[in-house]
Amino acid sequence: MKDDGRLDALARRSLDRIAGVAARLLDVPLVLISLLDGQHQSYAGAYGLTKLRANGPSSLCREVAATGRPIVMQDARRRLLVSTREVWGFELIAYAGVVLNLLDPSRGGALAALTPARRAWQTQDLHVLRCCADAAAAVLDMRAGCDSIVDEERRGAAHEAETTSASVRRHALELEKTSIHDELTGLLNRRGLFAVAGPQLDRVARQAVGGLLLYVDLDGLKATNDRFGHFAGDDLLRAAADVLRAAFRDTDTIARLGGDEFVVIASDTPREEHPAILARLATELGRTNERRDREIPLAWSVGLVAIDPATIVSLDHLMSAADRLMYSAKRALDDVVTQRHTPVA
Repeated sequence: MKDDGRLDALARRSLDRIAGVAARLLDVPLVLISLLDGQHQSYAGAYGLTKLRANGPSSLCREVAATGRPIVMQDARRRLLVSTREVWGFELIAYAGVVLNLLDPSRGGALAALTPARRAWQTQDLHVLRCCADAAAAVLDMRAGCDSIVDEERRGAAHEAETTSASVRRHALELEKTSIHDELTGLLNRRGLFAVAGPQLDRVARQAVGGLLLYVDLDGLKATNDRFGHFAGDDLLRAAADVLRAAFRDTDTIARLGGDEFVVIASDTPREEHPAILARLATELGRTNERRDREIPLAWSVGLVAIDPATIVSLDHLMSAADRLMYSAKRALDDVVTQRHTPVA
């Protein structure tokens, strides 16, 4: 595959920016935009490369462009070139590519994301790729002089590319807000957690430092709803979300699974820091309760599991382990309360 000299520098920069948007939204190190014109395959744009190389993982991109069908693979090493480590500087493993829907039927194209680690691609990932592929196709159609893309005043390519890139970002953010966020707390919902957990666990594996998964279950939410009404219960849930935000970093993943359950995934967090994190969480909880109505305190039970970068397991497995620890803590608390209220014979 070689660089396509027919694309001018302005269109190239626009396509590189679109590739960059896709890379940031998906948290991947490499995004390629390629064109197929007859037997000639070329790069139109890329993110993650200091220079467009003469060789690369073109076979999958060629197949996507030629067939018009997406290809999604957790481990594509058998389908990629053996020399990817020499060509790109690292071994490519996971691949997800979608077609560029160009107006010229004689040309095809693909937009692909690649990572050096296995990845379970989610439906949300494909939505982002398709949005970015549509933006790239719009730029390419405009440069080809398609009347349906260029308006009657034929605005400049720079303004058109900036508008397209901004539209992709807005669309992705709107899609994210409506489909993967909890309306009450603003946190990720269960779907959102599973959509971002793959990249988060990939980061844990790449950093080789370790991480944690925290499972939180509110105590007494049903009793609060029964005694004070659901408005008070909703306020309790929002307070819990605020405490978790204050106790963890912006780069950590915080989600409400539904009901009274929350999950936090923190990467770059070695085991020796876990006690300090639990202490910080308890401090934030205490500060919140100092400001709350004493009749409706915020209380919860937690379960914490360490994420070993050498033996990354599925999100379901981690959540089940943390859930068991959380219920053990809740039962222990219930036993203490029962003992306190048992009359002495």
